[in-house]
Amino acid sequence: RELFNGVGDNTFSPNSNMTRAMFVTVLYRFAGSPAVESLETAFTDVDTARYYGAAVAWAVEQGVTNGVSQTQFAPHQAISRQELVTMLYRYAKATGQDVTGQADLSQFVDAGKVAGWAEAAVAWAVKEEIYPGSYLLPRGSATRAQAAVIFCRYGQL
Repeated sequence: RELFNGVGDNTFSPNSNMTRAMFVTVLYRFAGSPAVESLETAFTDVDTARYYGAAVAWAVEQGVTNGVSQTQFAPHQAISRQELVTMLYRYAKATGQDVTGQADLSQFVDAGKVAGWAEAAVAWAVKEEIYPGSYLLPRGSATRAQAAVIFCRYGQL
């Protein structure tokens, strides 16, 4: 579906970390790369001329991301698994999908490591079977391969 591009030199780098800029760009492409009203955001670390500029602006417009602070998006930072599913959850909610299904996270030994702001999103992703693995690893970095798997599973909903 042309959601992902390689990282150069005909390589996909499946085991490399997915950055926040990469992920929001894939989500933006999944949405059909819609027009954005303005490329300007409150994020001082977002270069609107870079490949991810329109994607970040769109994600802010849609309520998909709040950034890591009011003024920082951290585009080159590895995205954590809980950040990734939270953006996907907010996208699903913004597009009118039912996100009320929630799994019981207590079955996971590392459930206590899920941040409060990500609990609903992680529980939704587990319930919908789009969150891979038998551990949540919520604060662990998502690889490009893991992000691709999550998108494949999400696309089946």
